[in-house]
Amino acid sequence: MKKTQIIHTAFQLFTEKGYAATSIQEIVSICKMSKATFYHYFSSKKELFYELLQFRDELFESQLQVLDQETSPNVRFRKQTELYIESLHTNRTLFLLAPFVVEQEEFIELEKGIKRFKIKTYKRLDFMLSSVFKLNQQSNRWDIVLLYDALIREYVEIGSYHSEYLDIPYAAQCVEQYLDLLVENEMEPMLSSELMEKLTESNHFEEKACVGESRLAYILISLEEKLNQIYLSEIERTAFIGNLDMLKEKLEEEQPQLVIMNSILGLFEHKSELVDIVNQIKKVIGEEKGLSI
Repeated sequence: MKKTQIIHTAFQLFTEKGYAATSIQEIVSICKMSKATFYHYFSSKKELFYELLQFRDELFESQLQVLDQETSPNVRFRKQTELYIESLHTNRTLFLLAPFVVEQEEFIELEKGIKRFKIKTYKRLDFMLSSVFKLNQQSNRWDIVLLYDALIREYVEIGSYHSEYLDIPYAAQCVEQYLDLLVENEMEPMLSSELMEKLTESNHFEEKACVGESRLAYILISLEEKLNQIYLSEIERTAFIGNLDMLKEKLEEEQPQLVIMNSILGLFEHKSELVDIVNQIKKVIGEEKGLSI
């Protein structure tokens, strides 16, 4: 999982120091690897930054999959909105930095990829909202999708200037109420379906599947981030992080020891906040490694 290690380290450095102030040498030094290893996975720092955006997006996708799919559409949508706000807030420095970084001349060659990334976001939000508000029947469907996205992004950006913690459940409730009003009082669209279809069809692409090493890595990082969000004593946190590191090591073995992995995952299941993520990890291990846990 060396590629994942590079991406995770770059995320921390870009967040703390910014893109320009972070060097490849600094990244590989922290990762304790050579530049040759870096260039095996990435052709440049700009490609790394672009893949980092994709990585965080795929992590969000993995977290969405953890949500209980058997709840009512409205409850699920509220949870999805809370997760979207939380994801943007957790990655706020990166996403605030992104528009300024990608405007640099060196990123011109990645313009199509960045456009595809944006379209993918629009499509995901359209799917989320349509499952609750029947947006496919709304002529102002794309106005609602983009207003939803803009409202959440601005709330996270402005709120982050004044507080490290946001009232995410309250914000999700407000967003849902605003959407109810917009859907109920349908107006003539500013962004027509024809205009948006031209955008989305001009760069038709298959959404990148989270497969192999990367998909499992996304979920393991999701577990690590959850450990940093829930209440734990220092002794508990140290123990959980140690067990997570051990789990990663076992997963890299050619013949992972099921008894040990089951024992480690069982420890995480003692925390109710981690049960859904652990179940997702078991599912992915079964699908990708053919191991029944």
